[in-house]
Amino acid sequence: MKFNWVETELTGKEFAIADITNNGNKEGQVIVIRSAKEDSIQVNVRHHVYSYNKAVGLPHLLEHCIFGTVWNGKPMFEAMSELANMGIDLNAGTSIKDICVQMDVSKCMDENKYKNDAVYQKMAESSRYTDIFNNLAQICKNLYVNKISEEYFNKEKSIVSSELEQRHPGDKQNIKKFTVPLCLYGDKVSAIGSRWNILNIPYEFINYARTRVFSKENLKTIEIIMPNFVSLEDLENLFLNPLFDALESNSKESRTMTVSKEVKEIVDENMMIRYAPSSKSFQMESIGFNNHFKRGQVFTPKFKKAFNTVPVRGVIINVPTTKYDINSILNVDDIACQLAINFINNELNRFYREKYPYSYGVSMMTTAWRHKKNYGARSFILELNDGVSQEDFLNSIKEFNDHVTGDAGSYNKRLTEARRIHIENFKKQWHSYCMSEFAGMRTDLIVQILFGSYADSAEEKIAVLNSLKAEDGMLFPKVITDSYNESKVTLALIDEYVKKIIDGWKINMLFSENVIEDEEPKKEPKKEFKKEFKKEFKKDFKSGDKKPYKKNDKPYKKK
Repeated sequence: MKFNWVETELTGKEFAIADITNNGNKEGQVIVIRSAKEDSIQVNVRHHVYSYNKAVGLPHLLEHCIFGTVWNGKPMFEAMSELANMGIDLNAGTSIKDICVQMDVSKCMDENKYKNDAVYQKMAESSRYTDIFNNLAQICKNLYVNKISEEYFNKEKSIVSSELEQRHPGDKQNIKKFTVPLCLYGDKVSAIGSRWNILNIPYEFINYARTRVFSKENLKTIEIIMPNFVSLEDLENLFLNPLFDALESNSKESRTMTVSKEVKEIVDENMMIRYAPSSKSFQMESIGFNNHFKRGQVFTPKFKKAFNTVPVRGVIINVPTTKYDINSILNVDDIACQLAINFINNELNRFYREKYPYSYGVSMMTTAWRHKKNYGARSFILELNDGVSQEDFLNSIKEFNDHVTGDAGSYNKRLTEARRIHIENFKKQWHSYCMSEFAGMRTDLIVQILFGSYADSAEEKIAVLNSLKAEDGMLFPKVITDSYNESKVTLALIDEYVKKIIDGWKINMLFSENVIEDEEPKKEPKKEFKKEFKKEFKKDFKSGDKKPYKKNDKPYKKK
């Protein structure tokens, strides 16, 4: 396979990015960062997947199931000692929109160096980069291509079901499993899913999902950090080409597989689409602080009554969605908007710890997606203390705006300090990044450029990195000193965003006591398992594939 690398060097680190295309369409991207001082290898292989609607929780189940034959036919825990001997730390993670296989190697050495040093050569025998990348490629092939057995599939269903109960104990009303993701992501999504959905998915699902998700056309990114004595040509031959052979093998296999209409719908029409919020969600309607969405919304959903449920008192505050463009990443407006969001987060923490001690703290989460353009939505999340009612919180949040901006003198003083801290922290981050000689060192800015959007091309990303090169004798590039400047990021501009955010946000009140009236508590539907068994038994009986009695037995009579 041909890789068209676009390369640059920045602050002693070498960047190489290659777009993966098919008939001119970009399908994925390989991002490599190298440096002379780096002595470890980190590989993250990400694949698109959507834990959505009928497929909620199923990508997480798939992630578990691929570890059935990690090395020499052994599952993950049986192969751990062999992985440790190879110096490989293997893991994986699933979000609502991708599965990431993570492989870290703590020591990587070049046997062509220090040839007269017996101690070094002895260490290098077990840490050759050629062996390491060969082993990583074989592990990926084992995870992606090997068929998942029905026995292992059923075992992992039970494990994932147990994990679900442990992570969300007592969530019988599905508030944390489903309503929280709905508020954060703007659609019917859940990375963990439901116990019923996990236990009822048939075996034919898992290998079809494996071949569809871990295919070339479904690749998102391959992110690699490594020493610069490993050439890109070696990387291609040792790791990338074998990996893409495995992905291509799955693409071919999926086209020849025959599965039921139900399984095909779950995989192709739910798991395989790209994440974007519902068109009617707040996340979509509020894009760019426009004037067409309803402001000051309060969403108070009602839940089904349930036995043995843990009480929930939570609030999620959605901030209007902003656009993201790699070419305006250091735009003054974007900096002012981010500064305003951080300022409000700090003010919320202070307000609900000091004036109204209703919560231990306020956290913030960001979700991003692409719908023709790149977008990002942020949310503030509060877990309220016992005894705090909905009325208490709603009355307090009405005071928050006046608390923040009411006293003009105090407000301007706090805003000035927040701007100073934000700019100083950014400069300290950049200084630390420039001083570090390790490829794995990152700043928020570098992460945003390289991984902010999978749709931006290699040329676009390298061009932005090139704009960050400082002139001779300088540490800070002009684009940073021009943008992160108090004369440009004015208090008036920050104030404008603070007021827009508070005026336009949506408050989601998640209280388990808000139940649907006149409804009896219901237990989880256990009868569905029996119904499914009876249905399959009758089908087998009619087909004659399985006979319920032997020839000499008495005829079967219905009781």
